[in-house]
Amino acid sequence: MDTLKSVLQEVKDGRQHFDPVSNTEGDKRDFQPIAKMLVHANSEGLLDSFSAFKDEAEGPYDWYTTVSVLGGLSHKGEMFLAAPASGDGDKQLAEAVLLKPNLYGVGVDLKVLWARWRARKRAP
Repeated sequence: MDTLKSVLQEVKDGRQHFDPVSNTEGDKRDFQPIAKMLVHANSEGLLDSFSAFKDEAEGPYDWYTTVSVLGGLSHKGEMFLAAPASGDGDKQLAEAVLLKPNLYGVGVDLKVLWARWRARKRAP
C-alpha cells in the first residue's frame, strides 16, 4: 500500500484535483488505479470533502475523469499516513497460515519447528 500512502501524501501536501494527463484513452486508462485508490481511501474514511466524477457519455468505458479532495485528509487519514510501513508481505502471510498437523491430540507446529531448524542451522 505504499502507493496509497504516496497518493495520500500528495493530498496532505495540498493537491486537491486528480485528473488524467490528457483525454486520450490510454491516459484515462492509466489514471483509473489512482482514482480507485482515492475512492477506496474515501470509503475507509481517510479523506474529507471528496467527490469523484465519471464520464459516461464518451466511449464504452465507465471511467473516472476527475477526483477532487477539497477537505484534505481526515484525522484517520493523518494517522494512516503517519503509521510506519507494515512489515514484509511474506511474513504477514506466514503468520496467517497455520500448519499444525494433529493426530490423537498430539500435534506439531510446523512453522515453529521450521523457524527453530533455520535458527539452529545459522548458529555457529
